[in-house]
Amino acid sequence: MKSADGNTTIVPGHGTLIKRDDIVPYRDMILAVAGRVRQMIEQGKSLQEVLAAKVTAPYDAKVAGGTDASAERFVSAVYQELKRAGK
Repeated sequence: MKSADGNTTIVPGHGTLIKRDDIVPYRDMILAVAGRVRQMIEQGKSLQEVLAAKVTAPYDAKVAGGTDASAERFVSAVYQELKRAGK
């Protein structure tokens, strides 16, 4: 994001071409979901409890092509990464 400006087209590894300003809300969503997952880990919640909490719900309608399965994969990956890191 630091090397792009509003006119820069970004080619992601998969998905559609986007502009820099399209990344900001996506980054904010990742940080918010990761923060919520971190809180739940600190509370001793299991992966299944975190998934059941639907922590991506505020963002689900905003993510084009998102599904329950993709949200679960994302949250599972965040959970596993934070657990490995001891966060």
